[in-house]
Amino acid sequence: STAIKCFIVCIFLNSLIPAVSILILAIASILLAIIFFHIPNKLFLFTLFSFCTSEMFSGSLFGLEFDISATTQGMSTISSICILSLFIIIVIKKVFSSKINVIYIEHSNPIIRCIILFTITQFLATILSVDISLSLNKFYSLIQHLLWFYVCIVFLHKIKVIELVNFVGGIAIICGTFYIYNFLILGQPYQDDANIVVLLPFLINIIWSNKLKIFSNIYFIFIGVSIFLVDSRRMLIALIIYYNNFLYRYFLKKSNYFLIISGITLLLFLLKDNSSANSPDIRIFGTIDILLKYVSGQELDNSDKYNLFTKRNILAAIGFNLFLESPIFGTGLGMNSILAGQVYFGDFTTNRFRIHNLYLEILAESGVLGFISYFMIIIVSLLAMYRSMKIKNIESTFITASVILFDVIIAMSIIAIFGSRGPYSKLTWFIFAFTYFISIKSSKHSTISH
Repeated sequence: STAIKCFIVCIFLNSLIPAVSILILAIASILLAIIFFHIPNKLFLFTLFSFCTSEMFSGSLFGLEFDISATTQGMSTISSICILSLFIIIVIKKVFSSKINVIYIEHSNPIIRCIILFTITQFLATILSVDISLSLNKFYSLIQHLLWFYVCIVFLHKIKVIELVNFVGGIAIICGTFYIYNFLILGQPYQDDANIVVLLPFLINIIWSNKLKIFSNIYFIFIGVSIFLVDSRRMLIALIIYYNNFLYRYFLKKSNYFLIISGITLLLFLLKDNSSANSPDIRIFGTIDILLKYVSGQELDNSDKYNLFTKRNILAAIGFNLFLESPIFGTGLGMNSILAGQVYFGDFTTNRFRIHNLYLEILAESGVLGFISYFMIIIVSLLAMYRSMKIKNIESTFITASVILFDVIIAMSIIAIFGSRGPYSKLTWFIFAFTYFISIKSSKHSTISH
């Protein structure tokens, strides 16, 4: 119900609030902090909803028409005002209230250590950049994301885990409705920049009664079909990861799991054979056909090579060459799109061209030091969630949250090869904050048990 209320508010606000000046942003943030001073948890949930749905307000929904170009700026402005208001509330309560419990960051935690190391590498890449002013702007955005990371940690201590899991699961239901309505009912394309991928594990693991749980699982299947029709490789990979992990945990007898997976694989091949003739434009089926030809030893014609080695492969080569120009510290934050544009369009172009591969972008901008430090955040986060899943006699909601975060981080890490969501995405930092919170709670419980 809270997610639905946030959705209704955003419908009215997203197109009404355009880009605003810093002064108006500050005034609006102060006013909002005053309004929500005694109920900041609700403001935090609304802020989280804004970040999860920033690209959602496009397409159609039961007579409502949304224009993504007009609404994204509004959602961005709303979220900026909210996060500044939350920080103002935290500072005021810390300074003027002796009753408030200050939330300290445990610097000995491996996740925090890796984040600090990553921040240092980004700072080094900034001061050594070929364009310091440009890199400073991007580094400033990283500071904003770290601020959001701390805000998340503060409110994670105030909100019950079950409430947060169900809230984000509710957001997934709303986002999924856009996919189902546009694809399965209207038969028209729809995209939310793959934000739904981060939300799906919250839906499939939503903490409801058994009757409602059946609904969430059925709804998850309908969303999965809709995502399949998007014809996005990264979204399909994430979907396969979630289904696989869910089935693996569901079957206590693992032989049943392998039988189910074999059946699903056979069904997909049958669907591929039937759909390839009727829907030759679906890239996923085309890629499978080309790979099968390659594996079987058949010679690929020019059309096959073009479809298999697409523009993203060219971008990968450009990204690797940019990395080789400054392999240790990188060329500087924000430089990959400019330098890639010069390689792709010519030295005197003003066009920017993203590499569409998070790891190559990090390598190009902050070198091998930045890449290793970010990869370490992912590894220690996965290890922390894996350990949390194995702790006995801990509250079941913490185990559920650990399972969700484990799946999300794996999917985000793999599909980052096809996109750039990562350390400069607020959704990513919410996931890292939630992971850190679960890890310290699990660690304390484990220590007490021993």
